[in-house]
Amino acid sequence: GGLNALGLAVSLYNSQEHRHIDILGTGAFVVAALAVNRGRASSLHHQLSTLAVAAWGTRLAGFLGYRAFQTGHDARLGEILDEPASAAGFWAISMMWGVGVSLPHVLGSAAQKVPRFNLFSALAVGLFCAGMALETLADYQKWQFKAAGHRSFCDVGVWSASQHPNYAGNLMAWTGLYLLNFPLMSPTSRVVAAVTCPIFLVALFYGQSTGAIANTLQLADSKYGGDEKYLAYKA
Repeated sequence: GGLNALGLAVSLYNSQEHRHIDILGTGAFVVAALAVNRGRASSLHHQLSTLAVAAWGTRLAGFLGYRAFQTGHDARLGEILDEPASAAGFWAISMMWGVGVSLPHVLGSAAQKVPRFNLFSALAVGLFCAGMALETLADYQKWQFKAAGHRSFCDVGVWSASQHPNYAGNLMAWTGLYLLNFPLMSPTSRVVAAVTCPIFLVALFYGQSTGAIANTLQLADSKYGGDEKYLAYKA
């Protein structure tokens, strides 16, 4: 909450400043995960969960922060941050994202029992690693594609199979984290986390991909809408 409030304060002071957005919004996951773990003699499950959230958040915040400092401006957020009300809404969603998606890790931290690390746990870790690898690869391939000077839409590598492979990787990673924390949570907590975390992610990604939250789709259509290859790819 504090980091997102700081982000809002910067946005209200200067709506054209975008370099702090992903560093604070995504970095909040890392700070919160470490804070939850602080001073706890917890299970291997929770230690791995803490490491996973911290690694995921550090990687994504680092990449997005680097990209922001290279580009200096995010065209998707220009209109959103120009108005105080919509800027407040943006940072409120960012905070809800952090709280809702972190629920499996946070609720798992309250475990009173120490479960055995078994094959199910290993598969959960594997799913997280596969998701993070896919998300990282998608970001890298698109960044390299743009850095090479291509003016067309990105359809190389994993982007040839999906319009949003980074979102797919993100969903896989957090599903793995939910399953890793599953043995640590009470029956009620399992239901709350299962409903809140994936539903919020799907709603967020749906809003981003359809242009309901940011103008990502509109920007792509304005750039490539006359390209029959793009229209076929989108279809």
